[in-house]
Amino acid sequence: MARRIPRRFSIVGLSIVAALLVVWPVFAQGVGASYAAQSPVQNEATDFTSFWIQTFTPTTAWSGSDADAQALGKIQMWRYLEVVGPSDSNRWPVVDPRTQARSWVDASAVGPVGPPPEDYFADTPPDDVALNVPARIIGSTELFERPRNERYFAQEQVFTNTPVTVQGAVETDSGRWYHLSDDQYVPQNRVRIPTPRPLVPGPRQLLTGPGTALRGVRHHRDV
Repeated sequence: MARRIPRRFSIVGLSIVAALLVVWPVFAQGVGASYAAQSPVQNEATDFTSFWIQTFTPTTAWSGSDADAQALGKIQMWRYLEVVGPSDSNRWPVVDPRTQARSWVDASAVGPVGPPPEDYFADTPPDDVALNVPARIIGSTELFERPRNERYFAQEQVFTNTPVTVQGAVETDSGRWYHLSDDQYVPQNRVRIPTPRPLVPGPRQLLTGPGTALRGVRHHRDV
């Protein structure tokens, strides 16, 4: 003999089923949209791990990876850069760790290396002696960003008799370096500073003591 279900339970059950039929499509649509919005962020966060590279030839910093990208400037040889994304059209997106400037570089001009040394981030030291005198280069040498003979500080090469202006001198563990007017450095043995000539009294100048002189002295004969 079948049991009779009280009428009040039948009405409650039908109400619940009806509510689910109305609410479920909206709920399912919201969950799907939320998942779709989160998926690309999760993929981007796990797709790439940055690494270090170094330029082994002078190269150009580009504004993008396409053929219409603009040149942003030159990058010297042996500079450290951090690759922050996948390559595109044979270029890497990079960040200069010292300036935080972003650009793209040609993959053919760089190679993978370890992280830069600590002194790569060193500030420019103050001058120990102020000079501000004209000078000339002796022989051939490279100019440097810092007073240290390291490849990652080297800049362009200069040759004998290149005129420079020496702003000051810096004493380092490796000797004296001259600080040039455009914030470049060169070893002391590669610079010739003219030696001032001593003053010689002229025929109309008589020295009578330290720092004093009688100019235009005339001798008169008694009449």
